[in-house]
Amino acid sequence: MVLTTLDITGSVDVAIVAKLIPPDVTEPENIVNVANGVPPKKKQKKIEVPRIKWQNIDLKPTLHEFDNEKSGVQLQLTQSPSPLDIFESFFTNDFTQKIVDETNRYHDYTITESEIPNASRHNQWKNTDLNEFFVFLGLSLLMPLVYIQRLNDYWSKDLIIETPMFHQVISRDRYLSLLSKMHFCDNTNVNANDRLFKIRLVIDHFRNVFKTGMCPFQNIAIDESLVLFKGRISFRQYIPSKRHRFGIKFFVLADCETGYY
Repeated sequence: MVLTTLDITGSVDVAIVAKLIPPDVTEPENIVNVANGVPPKKKQKKIEVPRIKWQNIDLKPTLHEFDNEKSGVQLQLTQSPSPLDIFESFFTNDFTQKIVDETNRYHDYTITESEIPNASRHNQWKNTDLNEFFVFLGLSLLMPLVYIQRLNDYWSKDLIIETPMFHQVISRDRYLSLLSKMHFCDNTNVNANDRLFKIRLVIDHFRNVFKTGMCPFQNIAIDESLVLFKGRISFRQYIPSKRHRFGIKFFVLADCETGYY
């Protein structure tokens, strides 16, 4: 052990250190130099960088002829499809049925894993089905068009802000119960290595539908899109130049002719 003394300024007294170390004893390489407090430098290995030779070549790229016959919408639609037909091409019955099943499963999971008060509306839960899910989804898509500041006010009877369609289709408590139970995964089979495990079902489905539903034209562009999100997630970004400053950034392949991405 090497003893050192410090003066008032906190520097090492080199003279005392020199007396404490015998002259015939050499310090090992892994001991910090007590005079300056800096560990010995390790020998760095030389990295051999391959030498690149640049050449002047008259390069003429091969230009391929683009065939527009295969470009366009690939969905199986009628000649004059309605907006509902296009919507159902993306929200298929198989996909929505999986959401319905996971929502009902999540309710059973919360009943077994947590204590619910007797007065809670969740005790009056009944399993949902496809028809009720589409009603829930339709009202959720309608809310941004009929904007009201508070969610509960969509079922208000006040003449100024009353929206009769909402309480005629579904009750407020039922809508809020579906909103709190909406789920897309099985909580008993968690994938800890997937940060998007909770919504993996939705991501994989729409990625496949968007990919197979449209064949782009000749001119395409890779762009980034910031989707508004203010929740808690590790890869949320803040970009002040965007319209929505907080959100999740996506890299999208956009078709220049149709705007499809």
